[in-house]
Amino acid sequence: MKYTSILLLLLLIKTGSAQQYPSVYNIYTQTRFLYNPAHTGEIGQAFFDVKENYLGIKGAQEMFTFGVHSAVGAAKKSGLGLFLQYDKRNVEARTAVNANYSYAAKLNDANTLSFGAGLGVMDHRYDQGKMIAAEPGEIVGDINNYELTRLSARFGINYNWNQKLNVGFALPEMITDNNSFNKHFLGMASYKLYALQEKLEIEPVVLYRHHIYNDGQYNQLDLNLYTCWDQTFWLQGAYRINPSLLTSAFYVGGGVNLANIGLGYAYELGMGNDLATISNGTHEVQLVIFFDKDRKKNNNEALLNNNQLEMMVDSVPQEVDYQEKLDSLNKELENLKNAMQMKEVGEMFDRLLERIKELDAAKEEAIIKTNPDVVVFFDINKYNIRPEYIAQLDALADELKTTNAVIQVHGYADESGAEQPNQVLSEKRAEAVKDYLVRKGVKAGNLITSAHGETTNFGQSLDSNRRVEFKR
Repeated sequence: MKYTSILLLLLLIKTGSAQQYPSVYNIYTQTRFLYNPAHTGEIGQAFFDVKENYLGIKGAQEMFTFGVHSAVGAAKKSGLGLFLQYDKRNVEARTAVNANYSYAAKLNDANTLSFGAGLGVMDHRYDQGKMIAAEPGEIVGDINNYELTRLSARFGINYNWNQKLNVGFALPEMITDNNSFNKHFLGMASYKLYALQEKLEIEPVVLYRHHIYNDGQYNQLDLNLYTCWDQTFWLQGAYRINPSLLTSAFYVGGGVNLANIGLGYAYELGMGNDLATISNGTHEVQLVIFFDKDRKKNNNEALLNNNQLEMMVDSVPQEVDYQEKLDSLNKELENLKNAMQMKEVGEMFDRLLERIKELDAAKEEAIIKTNPDVVVFFDINKYNIRPEYIAQLDALADELKTTNAVIQVHGYADESGAEQPNQVLSEKRAEAVKDYLVRKGVKAGNLITSAHGETTNFGQSLDSNRRVEFKR
């Protein structure tokens, strides 16, 4: 039996092209949930992604992907999401639907380990109406044996350090059409850097995929540089290499993320591929809607938890140092009183009294200066320091360098968003102020950050709650 569709002939020989050609996205920096279910609920969003490979080539791959996910639960440590993908290549089409769940385990203030899994169904079909026999009178073969509906599953983990470093590992599709384990592995690592008063975010991203199928393998390495200005406008440029296919590609993208909606576009130019040279390139468009889900308020959460209370206790080491010095000097004075037989001892006693008075005065000055009346306010969904607060922070830095005092840096958010993203936002605000003071010469160990999310109100308006304040 002969067929005019070379792709169909390959499908009959192999066990299914869905195993051989994994779905490849270019705008994954905006929706990492696409590749790794451990990111489920990390940012509450719904997205629609359309990618058309080799525009202008009839039968080239087209992908349509829809997803929605959000944090759930009072503590916002869990996430739920839905992932739907329609992937069509020539006469072949597959549709996958997955329900996803994730859990974020906070190891300590800086380290978080997240786990995610998805389970659903995959439907694999062929359009027999588009299959044409090579010669008149021939019958197109029955390919019902190659059509099926099966279970679909995926799994992923992700490690996050200090909201800057992310290292993830995922199994994007764990089951083959033969209901065996799919040797399809994907890893991603990135690190965020900040410049220009925290307005410019620079994030190098490395992605590696390794897929072993029945008679070969697929390897993919992406080197991506993502930049974002003021958490609004973003650009990315990347180089992709597929050593197993002897092909490579450059792709660039850009977009804008407003308060509740985001729009992105990416263009890919392939090399070493005949289809790439005769097509109009590969295009991808993505629409993202940011939203709140299951937002709950609890006034009792305004109370400090045990960790925050411990921070308050630990935040007074400078005063303890003064007390230790005073106790030591008083002990020396007592010894001198018992041995006052010489004039020199009396003069030493007077000098020690003067020294105690100086220490007391320095202690009072430190107490006064470690209660600065400085509050830094932020724009909505932002954590960069506004220019009008630079002078106040510079003055505060000079005082802290002089007194060597230890203070708490408390970050807050307003109530207009979901609790988990607001908690992260308050952490970033506190860290942004701390980083600025450290750059101005204040010892990092003298600044203790604490994030309260949206749990503590400062004023009557939402604007007054987007702030960082200082406490002794």
